[in-house]
Amino acid sequence: MAIMSGEEAPKQYQFKHAEYVPYLKEKEGSLEFQASQGKYDPETQEFIAWPDKTSKGIVPTVGFGTTPLSSTGFNVEIGQRVPLYVADMALDQEIEEKLKVVNKHIPVFNSLPKELRIPMLSSFYRGGLSGSPKTIKKINEGDFKGAAKEFLNNAEYRKSKEEGTGVHLRMEELANVLSEYGKEIKKDKRVPSVRRGGMVQRNPYPYNARPI
Repeated sequence: MAIMSGEEAPKQYQFKHAEYVPYLKEKEGSLEFQASQGKYDPETQEFIAWPDKTSKGIVPTVGFGTTPLSSTGFNVEIGQRVPLYVADMALDQEIEEKLKVVNKHIPVFNSLPKELRIPMLSSFYRGGLSGSPKTIKKINEGDFKGAAKEFLNNAEYRKSKEEGTGVHLRMEELANVLSEYGKEIKKDKRVPSVRRGGMVQRNPYPYNARPI
């Protein structure tokens, strides 16, 4: 899908998946942060696509993690200016695609509390959790504490911690939420599990995830 110019774009986008947006925007880079990095122009409300160094090489990136590699297929070139409205639309569409993926891999996802669903979706958005089948298996078995431990048992986490890229902080946040939720459902003795066919009957989890 081609990125529209500022003249073609309305000023404000209405999100379909609003509950996930604030967390993802904070993790992918708030407007204030991106403005300080020269990636967002607050006067024109436009992002400026930048070259992002990834495991797949240099990738043009804009807005809240949108790249030509995104499942929504937005075409963007380095230096291109993209309206905030379009960046929001791309984010919302990417969330919709990732929700399909996470529900396919974790059938009990929608029965989990919001405080857990949001960082889990964020991890699928970034690609971390989708690349850890052992973690997903433990989640589906209802072993959330085991899933937390397994999620940090990988090369990406260790490399990020060594290099200080910040990815490890995002991974640690999800691991902490998984671990805390595991403690709560152990007390409650009602484990949401694909194997058992169970669902969470109430939200026993008072923990609120802290943005990094």
